[in-house]
Amino acid sequence: MLKNVLTSIITHEFEKNVGKNQDPMFSKKTDDNFYAMDIELRLSTFKEEEGYRHLHIRIYGPHNYVAVLVKENWDVIPEGFIDYVNDCLFPGKDYTKSDTGWMLASYHDSCWTTDGVDSILYAYGNRITGIDTIGCGDGWYKKVSLTVNDRQEIEDLIHARDSQDFSKHWHVSKTKGPLFGKDAI
Repeated sequence: MLKNVLTSIITHEFEKNVGKNQDPMFSKKTDDNFYAMDIELRLSTFKEEEGYRHLHIRIYGPHNYVAVLVKENWDVIPEGFIDYVNDCLFPGKDYTKSDTGWMLASYHDSCWTTDGVDSILYAYGNRITGIDTIGCGDGWYKKVSLTVNDRQEIEDLIHARDSQDFSKHWHVSKTKGPLFGKDAI
């Protein structure tokens, strides 16, 4: 139930304060007057690792259709690489810092809320421990101005999906959880 409440709040806030139909004439404007909603959620780490994991959700509505993107990033180390006695890392060991890159979760005129936002919250519901964007500008999310390159990256993700290239696609499996890239087929 909490997932449904969060989905409603996110949807309402996007439509009220960020909005879709920012470029209804498909003008391909080159200025930076396009906005997206960015939400950063803190995730629990996996068993036997230390560090940080985050989930990023970006919602962008250039036209009537709305794109929902998702990205994970992490800065973690296996607990076996930590020398707890001397409070340091074992020699030659370090944290792994990386991310999945943006993946397209949904691009739709109406189902972006269920196929995108709702599915993401469903997939990560038991791992979300907080909202990291609280206090960053607009409150619990950021309204970000997208550059031409940002918008092109989103367009490329949409075109890849349309041409059946699912290498940058995100999907949730009820048995396997969130799937990225080719695993999401």
